[in-house]
Amino acid sequence: MLIAVVGTSGLGRVAGVLSGSPAALLRVVADRPDTDVVVLTSGHARASAQRQADLVAAARPSARVSVITSPHHALTLTVVADRVLAAAPWLSSADDLRGLLLTELSRARSLVWSPAAWRLRGVDLGVGARLRSLVGGRNPVLDIAPATDIGPDGWLPAAGDRVYTTGPLPAPLTHRLDGHHPQRVTTLVEDSRFASGSAWLLTSVPFGPVTGTGSTDPGAATPEPPAARPRPAAVDRESEAA
Repeated sequence: MLIAVVGTSGLGRVAGVLSGSPAALLRVVADRPDTDVVVLTSGHARASAQRQADLVAAARPSARVSVITSPHHALTLTVVADRVLAAAPWLSSADDLRGLLLTELSRARSLVWSPAAWRLRGVDLGVGARLRSLVGGRNPVLDIAPATDIGPDGWLPAAGDRVYTTGPLPAPLTHRLDGHHPQRVTTLVEDSRFASGSAWLLTSVPFGPVTGTGSTDPGAATPEPPAARPRPAAVDRESEAA
């Protein structure tokens, strides 16, 4: 079985589907035409995911492709997929894999921070928070999913939270994380809502093993820097709400 995420370059055994390559999923499936493929996509990229899934269905009808559309951003989808594959390599049922992915996504948080939070699209920032960002330079860490009212100070990490990001963090964000040191993972994330260089995506998951796997592993995603290894390309099809 294969998991592919739309909007990233992949991570470990997770395949990436970047927007600049309309046949990325098809290229991955070409090497394994009879496999089950689960595609994870954020809502804003659902149309692209569906087009790629339809292309695979037409060109490789023996490949069984399903799409899970989620409110999470692509970094969270990638981290969760990597954790699930690492914790449950024995999974052989696509239904079980989808169920485990949905359970883990329900426990994760997709976050974003920007030094100009008032400019961010796709986040619900109240008038007071916009003013604090614009005038006072106070920029909270914001929830993308689940969308919750987290107060004027934004999201703050709880004891035991595992936080992931893709690169070095600016000093103001490091200060806001209050001593938490995010684990860096190596993947390229595309998200048209958050321009590169002006926003930092983060993922938070609770400490502990992946639910239902019986694993004693604390659930770390593939760390940076990974050894050079072959990485699949991409995948797609129908849609299930996460």
